[in-house]
Amino acid sequence: QNPNLAPARSLARAAEADVGAVSRWTNPQLGVSYMRSFGYTTFDPEIGVPQVGVTQLIETAGLPGRRRRAAAAERDAARLEVRRAARSVALSVTTSFVRLAVARQRVAILREATQRTQDLAALVTARVAAGTAPGYERTRAALAVRASQAALADADADADEARVALDLAVGPAAVGLRGEPRVDLADAPPLPSLEAALASLPGTRVALLVTQARAQAAQARVDVARGEVFPGFQLYG
Repeated sequence: QNPNLAPARSLARAAEADVGAVSRWTNPQLGVSYMRSFGYTTFDPEIGVPQVGVTQLIETAGLPGRRRRAAAAERDAARLEVRRAARSVALSVTTSFVRLAVARQRVAILREATQRTQDLAALVTARVAAGTAPGYERTRAALAVRASQAALADADADADEARVALDLAVGPAAVGLRGEPRVDLADAPPLPSLEAALASLPGTRVALLVTQARAQAAQARVDVARGEVFPGFQLYG
């Protein structure tokens, strides 16, 4: 349902239709001409003669097949673009989800810290009232409470912003997301070695696959251009 996938899917469908469209022969052309007579002849007894004809290009250079191969390469690239868009959306959702989980955990920690600070401030206030602590200790405790409350308010704002970012990343399906994010932030998969990560790039990075497909499509279009130098001959009737 994510709208960011719609453009790539539409282009893939259009590329799929182009494969069948460009592989056909060039459409025939219908022509109408009229030749006016300059004098009375047996061919033009009075005014002139109209003529209706059809011209068909006989493509002897194999252009339909060449165009089909170029369109098929473009179709493959468009399909890979759909995969890249899907992975991009998935990465955006995952990143936003983890950020929201971190923000909500930070809120919970700061809320607990604020409560403990308030309890400590109440204890300090009681000690000052009993005369066992100087008055400035109450001021310091009050400042600590205000600082903790400000940090908690900032964390709440960050959590709200992270939730909005998650809703935008998910798209229309975000209306079904309720409650707190469920994720174990301490459970992280081990990272591979740098050599293994670099070696896996040609098969895992969709952007590289898209670039390769685009290069193949460009080479196929060069082959089409070579065939257009002498595409065939025209048959007129």
